[in-house]
Amino acid sequence: QEDNEYSLSSSNTYSYNDKNDWNITRDISKIDGTKSISYITESINELENSIGIGEHAYFILYYQDNEINAYIECPYALEKYADIIYRIDQNTPIKESWERGKDSSTIFSRKPLSFIKKISKGQKIIFRVKPRNRTSDEIEFHISGADKAFKELSMAVEAEKNDFF
Repeated sequence: QEDNEYSLSSSNTYSYNDKNDWNITRDISKIDGTKSISYITESINELENSIGIGEHAYFILYYQDNEINAYIECPYALEKYADIIYRIDQNTPIKESWERGKDSSTIFSRKPLSFIKKISKGQKIIFRVKPRNRTSDEIEFHISGADKAFKELSMAVEAEKNDFF
């Protein structure tokens, strides 16, 4: 843990950046005691938003209320039908149907735990997504350390009633 930068943002939130480019946050709600864990990494490349300005996308692995999500947050609206293609390191590209979020700028894996397990040994992932009314974009992320996220998030599901923070 000596390679981590720690910051305590409130008495119930613990956040730090690990050596693998993940911003990791563990939180316990002050209102209802709900526990959450998030692993967030910023895209290597910038994407052009709807007004032509370069912005990063985010790849998020998230646990709350005994549910795990794996999703991408883009700086623009995505097509309604969210078929994506992704490639982990130099492996064969995989095509999957993901679900677009209500805000239309997010896209969610339909099987997040099995998806996180697939990427857990990878170093880099490239996604091809389809923005609304534009050609496809490719978004690249460093994912070293996803094995740690897989282990922690799957353990959180099993230990929902235990204090795992």
